[in-house]
Amino acid sequence: MGKSKKMTKKATKKTTKKATKKITKQSNPLSQAKSLLQKALKSTDWHTDLDPKSARKSLETFSTGSIVINHLIGGKPNDRGIPPCPGVPKGRILNLYGHESSGKTTIALQTSVETIKAGGTVCYIDWEHEIVPDYAMELGIPIGDETKFMLCQPDTLDDGVAILWTMASAGVSLIVLDSVGAGVPKAYFNKPIAETAEQARLGLNAAVWSQFLPKLKGRIATTKTAVLGISQTRAAINTTGYGETITVQGGWAWKFYSAVRMKLKKIATEKASEYSPLTNKHDNRVVGAKIRVKLDKCKVSRQQGNEEDVYIRWGYGVDDLRSLIEIGVAHRLVRKDGSWFTWVTPDGEEIRYQGMENFRGFFVERAEIRKTLERQVRPYMTVRSSDHEDIMDEEEVFVGGSDLKTNDAEIQDILASISTEAPPEEPK
Repeated sequence: MGKSKKMTKKATKKTTKKATKKITKQSNPLSQAKSLLQKALKSTDWHTDLDPKSARKSLETFSTGSIVINHLIGGKPNDRGIPPCPGVPKGRILNLYGHESSGKTTIALQTSVETIKAGGTVCYIDWEHEIVPDYAMELGIPIGDETKFMLCQPDTLDDGVAILWTMASAGVSLIVLDSVGAGVPKAYFNKPIAETAEQARLGLNAAVWSQFLPKLKGRIATTKTAVLGISQTRAAINTTGYGETITVQGGWAWKFYSAVRMKLKKIATEKASEYSPLTNKHDNRVVGAKIRVKLDKCKVSRQQGNEEDVYIRWGYGVDDLRSLIEIGVAHRLVRKDGSWFTWVTPDGEEIRYQGMENFRGFFVERAEIRKTLERQVRPYMTVRSSDHEDIMDEEEVFVGGSDLKTNDAEIQDILASISTEAPPEEPK
């Protein structure tokens, strides 16, 4: 009898423990809520599991075509030694803004080139009708291949929004909007100029983006499409002289829904001696500009608020070679004595030229020697080239299925939500 009682007590304890574990597991509020939502919503598409392994690798990105800008966005390694986002993040919105001739379109085109090189596709929506084939081809855009690069120049904001939604739904790798404030709503084409001025077209443009961007965010997160919007700065209207007198095209929505916002500002012009047939002599002429890039907002790394300088050469794009030389000088890989530049190759050969333009010219036609200089400079930027190459070599995978397809009714639903009697833009 004694043994029987003991066995009964042990069995009761085990049963009680199992029941306790079961109750504890079922009483977890997150588990209960997930189960109820799965039944109510008939799916788990709304639920995302965060993989701890993802913290040990960089986000999927496209290069901007500038080693300096890639480093600024998220190329600096974190505490785990991983550059969190060395470029334009896939599935996010990036906003470039600044004054005229600050390199916004050039950076957008170079990002397009790098995206195509990585095996992606690009749609460039040009409301300003300013893309020049000669310059685009010089930068490396395959302007004759619409399977890789498609240029769209809509006349209205409504048409551009429809194109943007369709391209994002189809899983295009990168969509560039140049510029977000240049699109004119259809409602204004059939009205007198005086009447449209009274109704504040700029306010309607901002209202359209404030309604559309939240919908776009969810779609591009699924298709891994990167959206790069270009905004120009303008003098704010109805200001009293106090506070900020400069505003950015597109309204406040671009501030809220962009994962990365960069301000571009031209701080100096670059001159070089060039022959002029008009004067029949060599004159110092402007060949480019020094641009300061400030990271105003960044949700993909800890770099927010930082800034770096890049160089843009008119007719050729971002001058990465000039940046490499400047970094080399800063770390004494390249010796600068007055106007003379000296660099010793790994083989012991001394390269010496007078003037930045002549020294730079030595590397222009020598790709292998330039790569040697880049390999010496890269470690000082604390970005391992192998990490960057691994990210760019990853095969793109888009989620398939009928949910990615769009139709006329879906587009009309998006456009119908845009009210023609929208309130004016919020005062700055």
